[in-house]
Amino acid sequence: MFFLTVLLGCVDVSGDHLEIDTGAWTPPPEIVDRPTLNPRLVAPSLEAFPAELVARSRCVDDVHPIELHNVGGSDLRLEAVQAVGDIRISGPNTAVLAPGEYLEVDVVGPGTGLLVVASDDPEQPRLDVPIDLGLMRPLALDIIGPERRVGPGEVARAEAYVTGPGVEGREVSWTSDQDGFIGSTLTDTDGFSSLEWSPVGLGAHQLTATLSDDCGLVLEAGTGLCRERNEIDVSREAWHVEGSAYTTPDGIIELTPDLGWKNGSAFLVHSPVSSDRVDVSFQFYVTSAGPLGADGLSLTLLDAARQEIFLGPSGGGMGFGAGVEPGPGLPGLSIEIDTSFNAPVDPTRDDHLAIVRNGDLLDVPAYALLPELEDGMWHDASVSFLGDRVTASIDGEEILDTFVDLDPFTAYVGFTAATGSLTARHAVRAVEVVASGCD
Repeated sequence: MFFLTVLLGCVDVSGDHLEIDTGAWTPPPEIVDRPTLNPRLVAPSLEAFPAELVARSRCVDDVHPIELHNVGGSDLRLEAVQAVGDIRISGPNTAVLAPGEYLEVDVVGPGTGLLVVASDDPEQPRLDVPIDLGLMRPLALDIIGPERRVGPGEVARAEAYVTGPGVEGREVSWTSDQDGFIGSTLTDTDGFSSLEWSPVGLGAHQLTATLSDDCGLVLEAGTGLCRERNEIDVSREAWHVEGSAYTTPDGIIELTPDLGWKNGSAFLVHSPVSSDRVDVSFQFYVTSAGPLGADGLSLTLLDAARQEIFLGPSGGGMGFGAGVEPGPGLPGLSIEIDTSFNAPVDPTRDDHLAIVRNGDLLDVPAYALLPELEDGMWHDASVSFLGDRVTASIDGEEILDTFVDLDPFTAYVGFTAATGSLTARHAVRAVEVVASGCD
């Protein structure tokens, strides 16, 4: 007896004949009760085992053997072994089998067709073996949940749902495009696998579950969620201060003293935000011991990608703007509270709030007049940046609501102030910065 296996050219698989079975997997037929020699035969005689191959496979390319036996009394010449239909075979396409020997041909599905064997068997020179190789129902993976929006410190709960055969004990891996690998969970008897996770990164997350099936294929399912709002740390240690600025134990950021030609800044450099999704509220103080105060202060969203310095010119530059005193401005978007007129950059002689782009005091897309603020009192301010819309309120009254043409950028939130020949104490306190995660 001998056994041969070589690769044989074949017909490609065609999806037109692919059968998907919703039942359980059927293993290849076991090789039992093989054909045996018929002592009454003198001539060669060909028999196939099994005479018909019907099976269901777990995977594409599963192999199912067919044996071609010579049960006659003399040598059998196999003149051609071919696949017809959308199946593939491997094995020799010709062979000579002595009595009692057989040749194994491996059939690869899925598909239907015939194994056609031409031989010198005088009784049946052509033998057709019908073949029907279907696929079991494959595994499928889906995600149920989580809630689309998750607040700071909240837990997102999601479930992977696996359907198909053998769903219990499957390992599901979870990743977030922001937080990276989250962990792995196992499916229960019903195919469910639960995840509890507190998103770290602010903004949109793509949550992905992956699973490898028995055939080495990786299944993947994904869903999105939003880590919504994040209160930025504004403790004393969080501020980077330059110039005349410093922080006090009671939470005040002193930007300038009531002295001439001072400038100072304080920025939250460890907690960048998106310039189009942040709300800032604070109290500010701007008052001089003399009859006239100057020059003003700013809330600045400093462009982190283009930032080279944290403090701009003194005097009319208010620590952020270029165009009055020598020195570069700060790139980004600034909301100035200007208490002293400086020609030619100021749009009005009156105290005003203005939006300034990229530290250029001549680039003022909008401004609004302010009431008297140099009164020795602390004043409330709030500014919202949402998309290209900017709104600002002073002491609970909306001062400005406008749209600014500026591409979003990653920003450091901070404050600047300066004095010139005229002076004032500039300070802020009670700062709250809330970054919104998603549109």
